[in-house]
Amino acid sequence: MICQIVADFNPSWQDETDQAEAFEQAVAFAKGILERRFQHRKAEQNAFETVRKQAEKCGSGILYLERAMPWKEAVKDLDIYYVIYPSIRGGYNIQAVPLQQDQEQLKRPFPESWRGLDAGKLSVLTGIEDFMFCHHAGFLCAVKTLDSAFLIAELASKNKGN
Repeated sequence: MICQIVADFNPSWQDETDQAEAFEQAVAFAKGILERRFQHRKAEQNAFETVRKQAEKCGSGILYLERAMPWKEAVKDLDIYYVIYPSIRGGYNIQAVPLQQDQEQLKRPFPESWRGLDAGKLSVLTGIEDFMFCHHAGFLCAVKTLDSAFLIAELASKNKGN
């Protein structure tokens, strides 16, 4: 597909654009794509290294990341069950770790009794006032405070039977 896009820089039979000019435009376009791809790969590698370093310090199976970043590949073979990170909507997300990066099966999903409940019911059920959300598939919870995020992860860890 990219080959065709680059080829589309060639002037058509009706276009009087200089062939050399079209070639330079195609080169600049392709160079931009490659530079962005390399930037993304470098960022992925940096995230992997950052997450692994944080995970080495983690003894509880609950990993806290100060920033949202790709983490699944870095923790798939570790004894990490939940990852906490700031949500783009405010508050914090607690995410259950999948067995494999692109798999839906989780090492320790959140308890079925939490899944899909509204914030009020979650608060009553767990005793955590700012528990806002638990996804119906059991892979993600959201809370307002970092302390509550750790409480949710710890509570879920104790509830292995789900």
